[in-house]
Amino acid sequence: IGDGWTAVGNASTAIGDASTAIIVLANQLYPREFKWDELNRIDMLFGHSQLRVFAAQGKPANYLPPLWLKDVLKFNEFRQKFLIYQ
Repeated sequence: IGDGWTAVGNASTAIGDASTAIIVLANQLYPREFKWDELNRIDMLFGHSQLRVFAAQGKPANYLPPLWLKDVLKFNEFRQKFLIYQ
């Protein structure tokens, strides 16, 4: 059953994976029409420029989730002290 956040985290990961795949696919299918925001707001959203770099290199979207694992594990460790129920 879990603590409830696992399901939320998995749903967020699935949405993040899908949105990342759509962005990378749009970049691959429509390279002339696809333009990144001039202010690189996608970098602010993702917290790094790796999505743009991987897309420019033609790498598939599934390269990114393993990079996020470290952040997810770090967050899960951090949130432990705030959990009300164990």
